[in-house]
Amino acid sequence: MKGSIALAAGVLVAVTSFATTTISGQASDPRIGRWQLNLAKSKFTATPPKTITRVYEDRGGGIVLSTITTTPATGAANVLFVLYKIDGREYPQVPRGADTTNTVTQRLVGTHTVEGVT
Repeated sequence: MKGSIALAAGVLVAVTSFATTTISGQASDPRIGRWQLNLAKSKFTATPPKTITRVYEDRGGGIVLSTITTTPATGAANVLFVLYKIDGREYPQVPRGADTTNTVTQRLVGTHTVEGVT
């Protein structure tokens, strides 16, 4: 996972590559940290975004705070905050300014692999 992850975002993204920087706690959980889209190593089926940054923070007790900031090719950045546990249960995700709430489910299937459903 270090340097590359697969990301599904509608039909826009086929495969993306992210670079990471260390945030406290990353040594014990390789997913925790700041991940930045590497456009040069990514393939898209449509117009790529300007940037995507994902920050995963360990909040203790198995709780993860995910902050995903996406800046499309045109337009303002979108920020999504999700607070969840990697336990297979549904947790709400609330995009800023949204009229509806979705849920996210995360389940650990390997040391470096999380299965997620939105």
